[in-house]
Amino acid sequence: MGIQGSITSAVSGTSVTVPSTKVQFIGAGVYGATVSGYLSVIINPARTANFLFQVPIGVTTTDNPTVQQVGPLGNGIWPFHLSTGAVTLNYTGTGLTSGTFVFYYGTPLDGSKPLQSYQSIVQSYTTGALGAAFSFPAEIQLVGAAHVFGTSTLQTILQDRISFNTSAGFSITLSFSMLDAVIIIPLDAPAAQSLTVTNTLTGTGVGTGYVALYYR
Repeated sequence: MGIQGSITSAVSGTSVTVPSTKVQFIGAGVYGATVSGYLSVIINPARTANFLFQVPIGVTTTDNPTVQQVGPLGNGIWPFHLSTGAVTLNYTGTGLTSGTFVFYYGTPLDGSKPLQSYQSIVQSYTTGALGAAFSFPAEIQLVGAAHVFGTSTLQTILQDRISFNTSAGFSITLSFSMLDAVIIIPLDAPAAQSLTVTNTLTGTGVGTGYVALYYR
């Protein structure tokens, strides 16, 4: 198993092409990005796979956080496998200003999952309030949550806490630190088609951060 090759494409692009229909996509990373954001790949017209990326953060306090490690192995690559049967993969990038995506192809990496395993909804926040409720295609089962902080030298944010009710009498609270790796925290809880998530910042948030909820 391993990487046979890679292709780069701007975060502002919309598609990337591999050299042959016989190879499969096995992961994606990003470099040169100046703000946090995410990569989206369409699974079908109703569902999208999303991969969050954190970039270096400067804050005005003396507690300057290190760069967060991305992906389950902390190597900056989100591993997935997808045989398109074609040479083109369509995608969109959100945030990640001036960055460049790296798409890898070859044989699946350690920890690799099918693209469908990353189906999710992403919402953004700045000063603390998430932009909108999470709206799923139907009542679903939550299988994971991921988070990245916004990027601004003016913010003093150190932690973010999100919480939501999954059903009557059941709720989940998750806390994210600036030093945490960007991984998907496993969940196993049912959720309604529309789910309201609240978040509380320790410190002041200025840049745009993101929360992703993964489901099946």
